[in-house]
Amino acid sequence: FYPIRFMGIPLWHADGVPLGLIGWTGIVPAKCAAMSARMVDTVQNLVDLQTVFGRLNPGRLAGLLMPGVRLMVADVVAGMVPAQSPWLRKGAAGAAEAGFAGLPGDVQEQIAARTRAFIGGIVRDMQRQVEQLVDLRGLVVGEMLRDRRLLVDLFQRVGRAELRFLVDSGFVFGAFLGVLQMVAWVLYDAPWTLAAGGAVVGYLTNWIALKLIFEPVEPVRFFGVFKLQGLFLTRQPEVSDEFAKCLVPATLTADKLWGNILHGRHAARFDALLKEHTGRFVDSVATLVYGGPPTDFASEAFWGKQRAEISARVAQELPKHLHLTHEYTDEALGLSKTIATEMRKLSSAEFEQVLHPIFQEDELTLIVV
Repeated sequence: FYPIRFMGIPLWHADGVPLGLIGWTGIVPAKCAAMSARMVDTVQNLVDLQTVFGRLNPGRLAGLLMPGVRLMVADVVAGMVPAQSPWLRKGAAGAAEAGFAGLPGDVQEQIAARTRAFIGGIVRDMQRQVEQLVDLRGLVVGEMLRDRRLLVDLFQRVGRAELRFLVDSGFVFGAFLGVLQMVAWVLYDAPWTLAAGGAVVGYLTNWIALKLIFEPVEPVRFFGVFKLQGLFLTRQPEVSDEFAKCLVPATLTADKLWGNILHGRHAARFDALLKEHTGRFVDSVATLVYGGPPTDFASEAFWGKQRAEISARVAQELPKHLHLTHEYTDEALGLSKTIATEMRKLSSAEFEQVLHPIFQEDELTLIVV
């Protein structure tokens, strides 16, 4: 697990390789990209994003966003109306002077209702297209690579019992194999047998310990009473809970999910979705402000420019208010509970792959060291 970063003289050190020419990086930090990618494969099999995001209530999200969005809409309304214009209908001139507050009360109510519908429409479209908007692999692997301690901490917490067994079993297995070596020395006392025997004892000790952690995968019964199964596999319920509790706060919070949607690999898709909804929303609000279609009172070119500018401003400002939804989103998605529940349902063979990739990535190096 340590050191997190390469420690030694950097004459030669390849990314993803623990051992440098003169120095060392922990196996897990060095293999972080490969290990976290394999872990994402497990998570993707556990979590149906469309089902999870379907738990969000569009109306509830709209209500949470309204305090911040209301200020944005008021600014949008004021920006729609020039200070002087002979074609403004009653109420619109007030908007130019006092913004949203200058509109008649019924118009304000209709704009508020359309604002909630605007937000709800975005949420519903996101729910339908979430698989194309969230880059789960990029999110989890990216977070792990940004801070490799996250992966180290996850594996240490999830596999603490197995890691303790790996250390403690060295005494038992080492003592037993040491007795065999002692007998061999009595029968054949050549000096080189001490070094060779020590190497064999060390290798076999770690090899046996690793085998007992993960094998047998399926429980094997002896005499109908005794059951033998890999230590890690016998703790499936406990490990499932610990894995979810560690992974979700580190990589799958609402804040990080939104960051991935807005700035990740599929950001352009969300940007297009937001602009489409924003364009319709701006047209709808303008109809209320002007008392009719805006193109009845301004040229198509003028309104087209206005709409583009306002839409760009809305698309820029709306994400600034998303923090208002984080607490509810985390609670509604329930990712920790979902992942833990689904992990408990995994077969023994599938569950074994949660921790075993640590050792499979560089098992020989681990045993030899």
